[in-house]
Amino acid sequence: MFCQWTLGPPLSDFTRDQWIACTGFSVIIMFAAQAQDFKDVEGDKLQGRQTAAIAYPNASRAIMPLPILATSGILVVESAVSSWLKAILCVLGSIVSLRYFFLRTEKGDQRSYLIFNVSLSSLIRVNSFARLIP
Repeated sequence: MFCQWTLGPPLSDFTRDQWIACTGFSVIIMFAAQAQDFKDVEGDKLQGRQTAAIAYPNASRAIMPLPILATSGILVVESAVSSWLKAILCVLGSIVSLRYFFLRTEKGDQRSYLIFNVSLSSLIRVNSFARLIP
């Protein structure tokens, strides 16, 4: 017996906006996992885990701002919101990027992770609501 429902259109039928959304969410998920690794390096070491934050601490911190700024930039460029709101969202992404790069304490990483989640969820929500308003 086969299931008669699908989760969405086939990839060949995706619109430009759907491809941007899928790519953006993929990048967010990939780097959200890395962002989470920074806040619990000591716990991961105790568990014997080998995360990027443990194996390559300087390189992983140097790379972290790039996807955050790129994701913020892409979502803001594609957003239909006002210029001042776009500026606020870009500033949030910049703050998170700078925090990950410069604040290297466990408490700093925990706060950065919180701000990371708030800023990205704000970006996504603002962008989604802006598309609903004619």
